[in-house]
Order: sequence, then structure tokens, then C-alpha cells
Amino acid sequence: MRGFQRGIWFLLVAILLACQPQTPPPPAPLPTWHAGLWWAYALHGPNFERFPLPGEGVTVAVRSVRRVVVRDVRAAGEPFYLVGEVYDAETGPSPVFLRLVHRRTFFEVHDPALLDGGMMTSVTWLAFPLVVGKRWETVPGEGEAYVESVETVRVPAGVFLAYRVRYEAPGVPGRTLWYAVDVQAPVRVRWENGSEWQLTDWGQADPAQALETVIAAAQQMARRYPHAALLAFDILERFHLAEGRRLYREAVGE
Repeated sequence: MRGFQRGIWFLLVAILLACQPQTPPPPAPLPTWHAGLWWAYALHGPNFERFPLPGEGVTVAVRSVRRVVVRDVRAAGEPFYLVGEVYDAETGPSPVFLRLVHRRTFFEVHDPALLDGGMMTSVTWLAFPLVVGKRWETVPGEGEAYVESVETVRVPAGVFLAYRVRYEAPGVPGRTLWYAVDVQAPVRVRWENGSEWQLTDWGQADPAQALETVIAAAQQMARRYPHAALLAFDILERFHLAEGRRLYREAVGE
């Protein structure tokens, strides 16, 4: 009998504790990236079984990607991080892309030439500070994002407290992103068709070495997929990171 009473007592205490108001987590602040900061993701699902290479008319299967911050740059007067992406392809050289990530609103631009005329056409993925219930337009008049909750998410890199962000747009499959303050980046992205990114590791590399890794991968890609690689070398040259045109000509044997 005494054991039964003790069990009831513990149950009542647990219920009372569960009913106590929970302190909301602090807003997720604007991250500050540094050159050489990198994240590695495992990829799976139909988005990555037929991954298109621009200008080549072909697709490849990719299983992972390593994103690395190359440096701070300015384009059309706006502050960006220049981020390199090196994918691991099942066959052939690794596809390489460089993109600009806006330092304040975190929209991404694949082609910096789009900014020359003030055409801010890319999607605003994250609008800091992140708080539960916050909403913003991803593309003006075409899509919306909102922070659904803060929850614990498990990925290959570990267990993280993350802000769950939902994206919706008419006629476009929805997606959900989990952003972790500890990592200063998404730890998981899930599309409605079952495709996903999941963080496997992250860290800080030497900036010069990180840039050399991106350039070397782009040179390998150029030998087989020159049209897709040309944009990467154009961006490298535009931001004075390397003699992009010369490196490109060497890679394709011109």
C-alpha cells in the first residue's frame, strides 16, 4: 500500500512539473561566419539521385556535400559570404559550385551577375533573429516561411536543439529546415518528396587551404564538365580569389 501511495505521489509531482510554464528559448542570433568554417552533409532522396549540372544537359548522383566559407565579399554594395560547395559524386569528378550568402538576411545567390542590376531574386531562407512564431516572405508575393517550434533533432553529427522552420509557396513542394545555434547552420533539411540533407560533421579549417581545396575540385570538374565549372571560375576571378580564367584554361587544356 505504501509503495502504491508513493507511486501516486511521484505521478502527481510529475504532472505538476509538466504543467509549469516553460521558459522560451532565447532568439537565435545572426550567425557570424569566418573563412574556413565548414559543414559536411549526407544527402539522400530523389533530389540527389539526378542532380543537374548547369550547361551540361546531364545529371549525376551525389551522396554528400561539404560547404565551406571562402571569404567575405561585397556584391552590388551588399555584404555576402562566398561559400564553396564540393559534392561527392558516385562516378566522375565532384561537382563544385560557389554561391553568395547574404550576411544579414541569408538569401543565397548562385550567379553574382544577377546583383549588378539590383535584382535580389533569390530566396530568403532565414531571417534573424529566429523566434517561434516569426514569419517572413521568402520571395516577395510568392512564398512564406515561419518558425514552427524549437525541438531536439538527431542527425549523424549528434543531437542538437534546433529551430524548426517551415517553407511554403504555391505550386512548390514544401520543405522544413532545422537550424541549430551551436552549429550556426542548418543541421537538417527535409523536402516533401523525401529528399534530405543531414549534418555529419563541421569545423574550422585554414582559410587558404579551404580555398585551395575548392579550386582543385573545380579544376577536376572542368576537365569533364567545362560548362558547369565555368561559372565557378568566373566567380573566383570576379572576387580576386584566384586567376579564374587562367586556371580554367589550364584545366580544360586550352
